[in-house]
Amino acid sequence: DSKYSDIVCQYAAWLASKNKSKIKLYHIIEKKNEEQKKDLSGAINLGARTSLLENLSESGASASRTRHSEGWAILEKAHKTLKSIGTFVVEPRLRTGDVADALSRKEEAADVVLIGKRGEVKQDSQSRLGLNFERIVRASKKPIFVANRNFRQIKNILVGFDGSPATRRIIDFISGYEFLSSTEVTLAQANRAKTIIDDPIADAEKQLNASGVRVKKVELSGDPKVELAKLISDQNFDLLAIGAYGHSKVRSFILGSTTSQLIQTVKVPVLLIR
Repeated sequence: DSKYSDIVCQYAAWLASKNKSKIKLYHIIEKKNEEQKKDLSGAINLGARTSLLENLSESGASASRTRHSEGWAILEKAHKTLKSIGTFVVEPRLRTGDVADALSRKEEAADVVLIGKRGEVKQDSQSRLGLNFERIVRASKKPIFVANRNFRQIKNILVGFDGSPATRRIIDFISGYEFLSSTEVTLAQANRAKTIIDDPIADAEKQLNASGVRVKKVELSGDPKVELAKLISDQNFDLLAIGAYGHSKVRSFILGSTTSQLIQTVKVPVLLIR
């Protein structure tokens, strides 16, 4: 229920209308860690302890009902937002558990996952991503559309292109879905070493052109996160598409990486593809 929620719905509606897609709305109620009952009641007599545990059980049930009621209210609000935009098949879903685990279990049939850049806790921050952002992206195997704070139709896409498997999958995604077929794509090569990747970028251009997508190419020299952010600021791009960080058995925080820095600073939505 953050300030990003309505924008997420608007982008979901725009994408769904282009591709005649169903929209599934998920709200995840995260489990609360309860205090150990023995710690609360170990120093009192049997009758009082039984009464206390009954009260704790009733209190927990009441809190759970409240969270479920709030969750359904959030889903209904989002559903109304979607209905005010157009006619869509919308399926609200309320789940309890861990948000990243829920996403990894439920995303299989999805073409794309939409989330806000920040949740309710961090919604007013300008320099930090949401508390669950990294975990959600790392848990997902699908393209993730990260909404910003303002909606606008997507006509011009900037692709940070380095010839990697992830950026080649970005080209597959853009050329394979109707909702991006009428866009103009700029393929930007940004690196410090000026590595030549002519063949992959030529292949990408050919693939996009075959899908009816207009293509421009830009060569940038310098730090990718700085140069791409500057290009977005200077020109009228509606979406940044970049490769996402991958899974890793070694804990590797994204903060400070090119990907996370761009997501934090740019004022347009970001499409992440692993």
